[in-house]
Amino acid sequence: MGLNHEFYLVPFETDILNNNDWKNESKYLASKVVIDDVIIQYIYDTLEWIPSYTPSYKGLQSSLGLNYHGRTIFNKEAYSHLKGILSSWKNLFEYAPPTFKLTGEYIEGEGLDDIGDYEQLTIDKNKVVTEFNQLLKLVENINTKNFILYHEGI
Repeated sequence: MGLNHEFYLVPFETDILNNNDWKNESKYLASKVVIDDVIIQYIYDTLEWIPSYTPSYKGLQSSLGLNYHGRTIFNKEAYSHLKGILSSWKNLFEYAPPTFKLTGEYIEGEGLDDIGDYEQLTIDKNKVVTEFNQLLKLVENINTKNFILYHEGI
């Protein structure tokens, strides 16, 4: 099973720092989008431009980007960046063939004579575009309503 990043649309007043039980409630599961780690890694550099908050022992720390291994919170301040970056990637992926390849991580060779190579990842265009559309619907709510977008890293 591959690694995934989960995104939830959560009312602003939800105590997400001290209570993880909220994620199991059906209303939050209904507004959950899962993005495969392969795609997050591919677009990661551009996600680093988005204003965000990272929960820590001191509360919420202002930051930029996605906390890859942990939790990230995006609020109304991140809306235009999130919408622009995710829309741009979605639009780009729409031009791909139904199944396409992306270059992944460099994989070291096994022996002295095997120098290694970049992983070739096979991607389903419809799946990726659908996930981006779903995520963009969640993002729209942080601008028009009193919600945040909560990211749970791998």
